[in-house]
Amino acid sequence: MKTIEFYATKLTQPIGDFFVCVLPAKVVRRTAAPEPRKVVDVKDETNEGIQRALSERRVSEIRDYLATVDASFPNSIILSLAEKSLVDGPTPISIEDKDRGLYKFQILDSKDSFSVIDGQHRLKGFNEENSKNFDLVVTIFLGLEEEEKAYLFSTINSTQTKVSKSLVYDLFDIAETRSPQRSAHLVAKGMNSDENSPFYRRIKLLGTNPKVGDQFLYRANLSQGTVVERLLNLITMDAAMDRDAVKRGQIPHFDAKAHSALVFRKLWIDEEDAIIMRIMTNYFKAVSVVFKSEWNDHQSPLSKTIGFGALMRLLPIFFRIGEEKKELSENFFTSCIGKIYKNYAESGMELSFANFPAAGNGETKLFRQLLEWADLK
Repeated sequence: MKTIEFYATKLTQPIGDFFVCVLPAKVVRRTAAPEPRKVVDVKDETNEGIQRALSERRVSEIRDYLATVDASFPNSIILSLAEKSLVDGPTPISIEDKDRGLYKFQILDSKDSFSVIDGQHRLKGFNEENSKNFDLVVTIFLGLEEEEKAYLFSTINSTQTKVSKSLVYDLFDIAETRSPQRSAHLVAKGMNSDENSPFYRRIKLLGTNPKVGDQFLYRANLSQGTVVERLLNLITMDAAMDRDAVKRGQIPHFDAKAHSALVFRKLWIDEEDAIIMRIMTNYFKAVSVVFKSEWNDHQSPLSKTIGFGALMRLLPIFFRIGEEKKELSENFFTSCIGKIYKNYAESGMELSFANFPAAGNGETKLFRQLLEWADLK
């Protein structure tokens, strides 16, 4: 049977000794087997394995990412090496360089030499083609029992703090490569800092209200992540692929018929971010003037996330009408929103969370109601 040789550095931590090395992705994908948790005895509902169920959507996203020009997995894939796969038996390694803590491994080139503790989706994203010339940082534990694997997996995945989307998008501020994310971030940031903007100090740029010492500079209803994601929905179907195209010196693809909802896409491709910001300002300025009381009431659904979401879903409809008339001014949007307000006032319905709950389908319900009041027949 074929074998694989590699060198690894030993680390000692409270959990014990383990090893870190670099292995080609093509080697890891053929020698590491995931262990998804599943029922193995229906009668007793006995489960085995430690991994979450494989998400094909996540695998597809990773595979798309691996096709980009600057794909990278700098974080470690964590594996457990089966002792039976060690060529020399239970005495696993020979010291190659004691001073540097470098050890030589010789293992069987077998599909179950390793079991995956963390990184199954990343590994599944590799195929024969994209694993070429791609090295991985690998952390190797020796012969872990199932209990130890489960403990490691649960600890790794339960103690991680999810990074705020607002912070993720804000980091595009320092990027040099043009991308939908950077453009959407700059539009959100610009609207938040412009005193004449309807969004002046209404957006939490890092997902939290800014403080100077112990005093809040202002309190905002919308997070940067929310505003940026809604803008991206009008610019692109795949922000990562657009960024990759720009990085490669290509012009991102645009098909008006296939992507009729992407009303800002052509403007973005033409690098007209300032016009995108102007249209957003005109539209929401109309909302803030016509629905003045609701817009200024921080307890109104219209001023909250669900109101912003509903209005952003309505924007492409008005945009297409205005585009045909070659008119996307504040006055044009005021006429559109004015019609909504007239029918709203006559309906006697209250714009409240009782009618449009913040959780569940409140946003969709509000969007449909605004569309009904718009009376676009």
